[in-house]
Amino acid sequence: EAAAVVAAEWAVGDVILDLYEVAGLLGEGGMGKVYRVRHRGWNLDLAVKSPRPDFFQTQEQQQNFVRECETWIDLGLHPHTVSCHYVRTLGGIPRVFAECVEGGSLADWIRSGKLYEGGAEAALKRILDVAIQFAWGLGYAHERGLIHQDVKPANVMLTPEGVAKVTDF
Repeated sequence: EAAAVVAAEWAVGDVILDLYEVAGLLGEGGMGKVYRVRHRGWNLDLAVKSPRPDFFQTQEQQQNFVRECETWIDLGLHPHTVSCHYVRTLGGIPRVFAECVEGGSLADWIRSGKLYEGGAEAALKRILDVAIQFAWGLGYAHERGLIHQDVKPANVMLTPEGVAKVTDF
């Protein structure tokens, strides 16, 4: 099957299975990389979380990862959670296909100073607004029995307009 021969790492311009066009690298961490891909069938940009191949030592670990992803998918739609569309195994690696949020993470906004722009009053208003939206997203997940086990600024995405969305369940 074609999905089995997909490369572990992707480069900008790669076309995967004639369906996903790699547009960029959104981030990189200890677990792996997050790519921006254009889904040619949907004409939509997606964020694809692609764990390192050595992240899974056993088939059971891979199955647990897929099961956790399916819990995120089943969470459904909420304005303050990043939508997870599906998980698909490509090149032997389960990859998470989720909503691509354009504004960057809260960690990015903190690091760049964008969170604090416009003086103390504007910054305080923005910080409280993000905190409340973040709480709404977590509350929604908790109501559905999903507990986020890695709450941190890097797992809060922000649209350019400042809408906060919890990610990486």
